[in-house]
Amino acid sequence: LAQVFPGAAMDASTRKIAASSVAVVSLLGLLLWAARRRAGGGVDPDEVERQKVINALQTIGAAQARHRERMQEAVRALGQKASYTVEEALREVKDRMPEDPMKAAGLTPEEFDALMEKHAQSDATIFALVQQVFAGAKPAAGNTAKIVPVEQQLKIRQFMV
Repeated sequence: LAQVFPGAAMDASTRKIAASSVAVVSLLGLLLWAARRRAGGGVDPDEVERQKVINALQTIGAAQARHRERMQEAVRALGQKASYTVEEALREVKDRMPEDPMKAAGLTPEEFDALMEKHAQSDATIFALVQQVFAGAKPAAGNTAKIVPVEQQLKIRQFMV
């Protein structure tokens, strides 16, 4: 108080009152900050970035699934035709292309890369989503591919050459 009001007399009781007032104001400020944070007013910027990354990765995963489904539809549509041109095949594929997942998430590739660099290694949830996205399509149950022996693969390759 003496620093704010240089001419003010500061006896022991005035100092106690001033110190108590500062403590009460600090406590009220802390309580107000906590209430705003619970109500969503004081959001942590790192948490906002983290949620952006999670939303973007979920959007990418959903887009990949839609893309696989749409490409299977295109293959089925083309398979039903007796013959088709390359242009028709390209049109079938192009018409079924999903929206850019980064655009849907509201991020540029550069922003996404920066957020990934910051959060991918330190956040287990984001790391797991990255693994899911980059793991690609999971084989359907009961879908077993025939194993072709190496000798037969070599014969096929020689025939093709």
